[in-house]
Amino acid sequence: MNQTLHKIASILILLVSIFGLLAGAFGIRDGLAVMDSLTGGAAGGDDPVAMLTDGISQLKENEKVYLDGVAQYKDGVLQLEDGAVQLADGEVQLADGKKQLKDGEAQLADGYRQYNEGKKQLAAGQKQIDENTAAYKEGKKTLSQIEPIIPYLNQYIAFRDGTIAKLPGFETAQEWFMAIVRPLMKQLGLFDIPNDVRDLPVYITTMVKEGKAQLKQYEDGLKQLNEGKKQLKDAERQLADGEAQLADGRKQVAQGEKDLAKGKADYADGQAQLKDGRKQLKQFEDGMGQIADGLDEVLSQKNYIRKNGTVVVASPADKLGKDFDYAKYDKDGKKIEMLDKTKTYVDLDKATQVRDTLSTYVDDMTKAATNEIVGRIVLSGLLLLGSLCGIIAGLRGLLKTKGFVPAAIAAVAGLGALIGGIITKFNDYVFLLEGGGANGKLQMAAIILFAIVALCAALIMSKTRDKTKKVKETGEDVPVSKD
Repeated sequence: MNQTLHKIASILILLVSIFGLLAGAFGIRDGLAVMDSLTGGAAGGDDPVAMLTDGISQLKENEKVYLDGVAQYKDGVLQLEDGAVQLADGEVQLADGKKQLKDGEAQLADGYRQYNEGKKQLAAGQKQIDENTAAYKEGKKTLSQIEPIIPYLNQYIAFRDGTIAKLPGFETAQEWFMAIVRPLMKQLGLFDIPNDVRDLPVYITTMVKEGKAQLKQYEDGLKQLNEGKKQLKDAERQLADGEAQLADGRKQVAQGEKDLAKGKADYADGQAQLKDGRKQLKQFEDGMGQIADGLDEVLSQKNYIRKNGTVVVASPADKLGKDFDYAKYDKDGKKIEMLDKTKTYVDLDKATQVRDTLSTYVDDMTKAATNEIVGRIVLSGLLLLGSLCGIIAGLRGLLKTKGFVPAAIAAVAGLGALIGGIITKFNDYVFLLEGGGANGKLQMAAIILFAIVALCAALIMSKTRDKTKKVKETGEDVPVSKD
């Protein structure tokens, strides 16, 4: 009966020890995995506190440069906008100048046409004057010869018409004319009066009137010719002025095109500089964005709390308070904005405060996690040690009615692990893997089961163990009872 109980106890402790061995190994693995997840991977990984420190330091060094750059950028934007307006005005002015130049060229061409037409007319007038100059001189001479007899003709008309008394020595006006006027006309070299002329005064006055009209026509033509020459000279002067104005207009248009081309080149260069400046400013803004993301990640860290509500490690957000805001505000309480309005302008002093809180959080978490995880590993190590002893006890118990000593050691290790687990709250671990993994439930169950089975097995083996021992007498092993 005792051997049967002994073997049953051996089988039980062997089985529970195998389970404990696996659970202990898994417990050590889980503890190391939790520590690895808390520290961010292998040694030498990025330190979030150091990264925040470096980022904040770089931003502080470049903050004044950024603010100055923003002012220059905004001023550049205004200048570029003004330059765009000036370019548009310049294009309008240049187009207007080209139109005026084209109109001026058309007017000058029309002026040359009128000038050439005037020259032709002047040449024709000059030709006509030249052709009539001799006749004019002849007519003028004839009129000058006729002029002296006009008073006689008037006297003749008065005598003939009876408006004056008869002239002494003459009965009729005709007699007086033939005796006095005709000889005078011959004396003056005038042409002979045709015989068929019945009214000599009318003939002569008509001839004088027509002659004067012809002379006046010649003189008017001469006057018009001289006036035309004067107008032609004025036209030449106006054409010369027009040519000068057109030449000046062409220069202005050419200079306008040159200035406009330079303005466009300067505008393009300004756009390029502005784009480059914006790229440099964006580097600072990207840095702000990275810092803001880092701060958000810090503030998203959780509290480590036990089931009863006891806070083991307080999160940075809880330490800073629910009203904490890392954004920067001006003296009027208005949030400061960067050019990139999608990113927050971080108050770097508040960022430093978050960094310091993170440092404390990391220290607190490291200390608490180290204590908990070291305890977990120690418990798993005790479970491993006890399980190894339990396996030895089980194997020895199956082979012989032995195994009490390793079973007792296993029982002590199991009880130690159980007491240690209760003290370290192995049913309420705080630091776990993502999703609640490595929560120690397997190890807790294994420790409780192992402690109970190992204690029971040790007690059974103590009662059912083989208490005899062998001694040598005359060369033979003799069983001797032992206490």
